[in-house]
Amino acid sequence: MLRDKLRDKYYFDNAIQNSTDFISEDIDYLNNTATPKPLAAMKINAGLCNNLIEKLIYCYSRGDTTIDSKKDLIDILKHREMQLHYANLLPKEAAKNRVEWERLGFSTYKGTFTWLAFAVSAGASQNYLEKLFHFVDNVGLDILFDRIAVKLGDTDRPIGTKVLYAKPYQLLLDALEAEKEQQPLLMNKFMDDWYPACVKNGFYDTHNITNNFGYAGYWCFEAALVTLVFKLDDSGYRNHKYYPAALVHGD
Repeated sequence: MLRDKLRDKYYFDNAIQNSTDFISEDIDYLNNTATPKPLAAMKINAGLCNNLIEKLIYCYSRGDTTIDSKKDLIDILKHREMQLHYANLLPKEAAKNRVEWERLGFSTYKGTFTWLAFAVSAGASQNYLEKLFHFVDNVGLDILFDRIAVKLGDTDRPIGTKVLYAKPYQLLLDALEAEKEQQPLLMNKFMDDWYPACVKNGFYDTHNITNNFGYAGYWCFEAALVTLVFKLDDSGYRNHKYYPAALVHGD
């Protein structure tokens, strides 16, 4: 059943096919280039990770099940590993070009939470999660991300003392640390503030674009991730318009 309210199934069918075609073209390039240049190969693999995550969001908006996401989740991890491999081959003078997945900027912070949310929802193995945290070298820099990582098995990880992006993620941490009866209020407040805080993010206001497939859906996968990992009772915020409840409940 279609989950998004701003586009129809026909739009998402075509968006997913378009995304699949782009992904296939990049994979074909990597497979058919005997010795790809490290910088180009690093960027292509980083782009594949981004495109695969975006495809997961398209599929969620269309109404696909978590089971349908498993192959794409495997591919994200594979290309993230290849991205790191080629980054490590860069000559010293080009090392500054390493893409920011290894240190989380605002957009990749959100993207990593989205990746994690789908992985946890799909029942990712401990080995998968260990590799994911290894590839995202953000240890001890963000209390929210670190607490999630520790809860998911990265138990020796040092925990940061602050939220990297206090607007809006401090509210998500506050909800996590609040008494149970206060959590629904704070989670709703977080999601109310989440979309306006993403004004500089590439997905903001994309529902107004009519000439391409730039809109994937407005879903706060960060809220779903925290709910899944810490087993929160989401009955008080399950109907929030930005909350991807089906990722938590499998419906």
